[in-house]
Amino acid sequence: MVKNVIKKEMNYFKYISCVLFISCYALLSSAQDMSKPIWFYTKSYKDSVALRWHFNDANTWKEYIDKGVTIYRKDVTTGTTIRINEEPLKPFTDSVWVQYEYYYKDTSLTKKRDIDQNTIIALAMQHPELFPYTTNRSNESTAVSSEGMFTDTLLMRHFFHTMACFSSKEAGIVGMLYFLDDEVEKNKTYEYSLVMGNNKVEKSFARSTISTTTASTKFKPTIVYDYTNRRKSSIKWKKIDTTLTFVAFYNIYRSETKDKGYVKINDQPQLSIFKNEAADSLYMFYADTTLEKGKTYYYKVVGLDIFWEETGYSDPYVVREVSYLVNEPRIESAIVVGRKVTDITWSFNPIDKESVVAFRVYRSESFDTLYTPISKDLSPNVLTFRDEQPGLDMYYKVAMIGAAKDTLWTFPNYAHIPDSIAPVAPVILSALCDSTGVVTIKWKHNNEKDLFAYKIFKANHLKDEFSGVYMSEKIDSLVYDTLSLNTTSEDVYYMLQLLDKTYNESVFSNVVKVKRYDIIPPTAGVFYSFTTDDKGISLTWANSSSRDAVKTILYRKYQDEMNWHVHKTFVNDTAVFKTYLDTAVVKGQWYEYKLQTVDDNNLSSDFSNVFPVRAYDSGRRPPLKNVKVELNKKKQTVKLSWQYNETKVLYFQVFRGNEKVPLSILESTDPNVYELYDMKIAPGHRYIYRVKAVFKDGGESPFSEAFIIEL
Repeated sequence: MVKNVIKKEMNYFKYISCVLFISCYALLSSAQDMSKPIWFYTKSYKDSVALRWHFNDANTWKEYIDKGVTIYRKDVTTGTTIRINEEPLKPFTDSVWVQYEYYYKDTSLTKKRDIDQNTIIALAMQHPELFPYTTNRSNESTAVSSEGMFTDTLLMRHFFHTMACFSSKEAGIVGMLYFLDDEVEKNKTYEYSLVMGNNKVEKSFARSTISTTTASTKFKPTIVYDYTNRRKSSIKWKKIDTTLTFVAFYNIYRSETKDKGYVKINDQPQLSIFKNEAADSLYMFYADTTLEKGKTYYYKVVGLDIFWEETGYSDPYVVREVSYLVNEPRIESAIVVGRKVTDITWSFNPIDKESVVAFRVYRSESFDTLYTPISKDLSPNVLTFRDEQPGLDMYYKVAMIGAAKDTLWTFPNYAHIPDSIAPVAPVILSALCDSTGVVTIKWKHNNEKDLFAYKIFKANHLKDEFSGVYMSEKIDSLVYDTLSLNTTSEDVYYMLQLLDKTYNESVFSNVVKVKRYDIIPPTAGVFYSFTTDDKGISLTWANSSSRDAVKTILYRKYQDEMNWHVHKTFVNDTAVFKTYLDTAVVKGQWYEYKLQTVDDNNLSSDFSNVFPVRAYDSGRRPPLKNVKVELNKKKQTVKLSWQYNETKVLYFQVFRGNEKVPLSILESTDPNVYELYDMKIAPGHRYIYRVKAVFKDGGESPFSEAFIIEL
């Protein structure tokens, strides 16, 4: 049963817990140093002194529950210090809790005794074993649940305990956050000290000095303003300075006479929210919604200090007799006369006749924008008004002003002056597409006041029919459209058209071409054929089909080479095929070619397929130079010599023949040997010599000329 009661009270606290915590925390911090572990207050009644304290953090509060506090009182005049309580003061014991538990178990006793709900909460927080929201969290840091409730056990217990004791004197006594010292003398000054547990006065963590010469001053708030309309009376008052006395709540009293009969009209004390540098934070408001027509009311405001006692009452504040408007007026007609003026006529309910003091006419160019007054305050007997300077399209409202300064409005009424003149054709100044596909069109803003909307038209080709893609009622000199960039279509054409409020259409603007931001690379060229001859390798390929292609790059490398090299760059034209003769080739050498295309946005295509080609080789090599044959008759030898600068020679072959034997290989020499001695000749013969070079790739030079030697 007890846990159900506690849980019920917890649910009651849920919807106000966060606001109360922030508000009270701000209030307390404005009155005390937040770095201190405790807030400590004293209040003099001349023959007694009340002491009141609150703990600043959960850990200090927990230590207090375990150890309690001891109070020391020092007579400032004599310097004598005494300990007031023999044992440390702690929150109420288990026996007291059992007493309250007993009352709530016995429903008959509950009915006989009005037990404070905040007291039950304070007791529950002092007994965690009975707290229904206990969690298994080992970390004592702050945490908040999805419902806005604290899930940290210690922090939540401390918070609810503080709030309960803050709201109820009985709860504060049960929580032992209040003590009344009635053993003081009048006309004395005392210094009170609080220490944790049984510590000595030197280890006090809170001190407060109070005089019993007079009772503590009861500071009072000041009502400064009220505003009364047909629904409520709003009272505004200046709050009591919390540096003078701590005030967290206020009560509002009302009477129909100035000096007596005041009754509290607020169900719950009004919480003072924040104190900061802003001027509005020094004031509070209360809306009284229980007014009766024709009555005069007097108000008083009083604060509640931290000792749960009311401070001084404000001076009575009178609210003038309430006479408010009841029904909204209505515009009967708004007629355009002669295309120049507008006559507005309105009416109102006769029940408001005694309360109306004036009418005022307002005008706007649109239904839901600011309305400005176009008339002075008109007599309650005047129900028509002529607008001498209307626009083409106008909205009118009439304000009915009451004696209580309240105002009721008519519903807006539309009036239109006929218009057959179309706007001037707009002029597009520039248009640009960015990297995200957003097209920004800048146009010269027209001066017509009745412009209503613009339309955007576009086409992919200049000869295509333009289609409307967008209409906007927001007239601006910058117009936007969005293009898809995943297309090979390069250009888009735009034009604008304006409409006025009667939907007269302007002539189309000039046409502007917008180049899409290019994100699609071009296609690569494709090799078509090749030929090879003594002149070199002739390549033919089909150029890229991309219309924005501007150049083709030809890459080449030897077949056994790793790196590619730019061989030549070609400017693209309208030709479908391109032929190129590569003359810088080595005969018989294998080459590999590939193509890459670049467009006008410097985007490069993928490489084409690799195209391998072998350079043509007829096997013919250059002839030897300076071939000489010399006869040494004395030694009976023939010397042959020659010169040759070609590379990749495998060997040289020397041929010899005579009148009886045809030419045959006499001997082969190394590629770096350029002479040969023939010592196998005999007298009486006629010899013929010829020389040629043989290459590693099988090619051969032609025979040298024939040299004849006779012996």
